[in-house]
Amino acid sequence: MKISKNKMIVSIVSISILIFSVVVMLLDILIPLNFWTHPALNFFFCLFLGYSVLSFYFGFKNNAPWFVLLGAVLLGFALFYVVMQYLFWWVGLIVALVLWGIVAILGCVRFFNKTEQVLNDNSDYKTYEQRKAEKEELEKNIEKEELPKIKSFK
Repeated sequence: MKISKNKMIVSIVSISILIFSVVVMLLDILIPLNFWTHPALNFFFCLFLGYSVLSFYFGFKNNAPWFVLLGAVLLGFALFYVVMQYLFWWVGLIVALVLWGIVAILGCVRFFNKTEQVLNDNSDYKTYEQRKAEKEELEKNIEKEELPKIKSFK
């Protein structure tokens, strides 16, 4: 089984994000950093932040809107954990929802309006004026056949 270089890099980065999150959690358990009230929040923050950056990278590299939206969801969860620690939980929820709305709107504007770009890149695509000119040219070139004359219907 042959694994491509890109898949290998993604696997290594994903595993290192997970290992880094576990190390931060274990450090908070063994050496109280008092970063947050619970070590699991450190784990989830590092995990969500790392995977959201990775997802944003793939979204913009591959021009894939679903990776960008996934990155926004993960980043929203990470921001929720941060804001929840210092403010009320509902403020964190509002921050996450606003982030998700902004990224959804920007994603729709950036990624979902591909029709014109795809048509312009297609060599077979012709504008309305080009198709109309070709149709008129074909009509001029076609010789009109004379209809047979009917002498009488009686």
